[in-house]
Amino acid sequence: MRFWLIPLLLLIALQACVVDQANIKSAQEVEPVAKISDPLAPRNNLEQRFASRLQAATLITSDINTSQRFFVDGMGMAITPEVEFSASTRAQLASAWGLEQHPNWKLYYAHRQQVDDEIIVRLIVIDQETPRLRPDMNATLQGILSLGFSVENAFLHEGQMKGLGIDSRIGVTVMDFPRANGGTYEVGEIHYLGPESTYMLGISRDKDYPPLSTIDAGLGIGGPSYSALIADDPDQMKRFMEDVLGFEARRDLDLTSSGPDGGLGLKVDNPMRFIQMFAPGSRAGYTIVMGVDGEVGAVETDQSLAHRGLAMWTFTVPDLAQAQQRASAFGAETRGPYAVSDTVLGSSKSLIVTAPNGQLIEFVEAGATGLMQATDLTTASCDKPVVMIVEGSNLDEKKFAAYGGALAKSGLYPKTKGYYQLLGDPIYVFEGEYQPQEFVLAARFPCARAAREFWYAQDYQKIKPLREGAGAVRVMVFDELDVPEYVDWK
Repeated sequence: MRFWLIPLLLLIALQACVVDQANIKSAQEVEPVAKISDPLAPRNNLEQRFASRLQAATLITSDINTSQRFFVDGMGMAITPEVEFSASTRAQLASAWGLEQHPNWKLYYAHRQQVDDEIIVRLIVIDQETPRLRPDMNATLQGILSLGFSVENAFLHEGQMKGLGIDSRIGVTVMDFPRANGGTYEVGEIHYLGPESTYMLGISRDKDYPPLSTIDAGLGIGGPSYSALIADDPDQMKRFMEDVLGFEARRDLDLTSSGPDGGLGLKVDNPMRFIQMFAPGSRAGYTIVMGVDGEVGAVETDQSLAHRGLAMWTFTVPDLAQAQQRASAFGAETRGPYAVSDTVLGSSKSLIVTAPNGQLIEFVEAGATGLMQATDLTTASCDKPVVMIVEGSNLDEKKFAAYGGALAKSGLYPKTKGYYQLLGDPIYVFEGEYQPQEFVLAARFPCARAAREFWYAQDYQKIKPLREGAGAVRVMVFDELDVPEYVDWK
């Protein structure tokens, strides 16, 4: 037997034991776990859900270079090439988005590769410096205020951004938030001066809690994880999110401003409302409804896509006609539906809704492809097993032994409910040759999401370098086929 297989074979032998040990550990740690219960954790109100998590936020800009420096250089995202679509689609979108006065507008998408729970940033580039939706970063005006990104280390990230010439309002601020079961936990916040006078936040959470969304282990950055807006009537906006989108409020707080030197530059001790709203079952892609008592000002420009700044939120829905009915029943104005077809999102239909604070909301009917999947991968059911096949050649057995040992100790397979189905040398080679330095293994996971959670887990990304230079490896994931009815053996 090849000695590098020993750690992995031991892992197989221990897998059954791991389940029992995990149950015992949970029973022994009920009290500590309860004390640090995450107030933002998903709940089970799935029957209430209608719209997806927040899929996209639209930023109107006249300066693509500044946006590229922020999103690509600063936040580690990728920007697509200019999106192409037909003349008829372009005309429909210009009408839907109010871009008739900008005939030369261009469309791009900023996204984070290999991450499923991000908010996509739709970048619409215009060739005129129109008024900004939030001049001088005025946090008291209605409309979308910010995008928030998960960062592993707020202080480190702020230093990196400074090196790129991207400033923040006051550096890193540390805030105390209430735990679900008493006490407080710390959140580090950085209010970056984003493109077109927008607030772009970097957020790091207490080590007891998971990040707001999946973090790219190589960069220490994830998201966008959420987006916030200002409303003159936060209760009405909350009802809109509940009744029309089927969202749930997981936290509703009354806060006070720290003053002009704070991240938003408000008056000292100014009362604020802070409501975090989620698509039921989701952890990321959430929204924040904020109210600033006595300070909310009138919007100086209409909240359309003809003006620069964060202008629209986009959600996918299962049925556009039902979305229109829900919005109309609430008393919200709707426009559309419009045909949506481009080289990034594919073909679908969209509806534009005006929220109570004048904010534009876009619903895209399920069926979109590409970046904006109609399926919310952070909450999709996990009941369609997949098999991960790993093939390797020219193996360095010493390096793979170290890698296998670290993987066995990590507990990643039990955490993601995966297990080996095939490991070791073949018992027969019916055709071709099988060389001593080749290997094939198969691991089964309950669904594709679980396999991705395994592969992109921070723990695995730390283990993976142990096999660098240890041979050529190919890793593929396949849907598991259903067992035919005639099969009566296991």
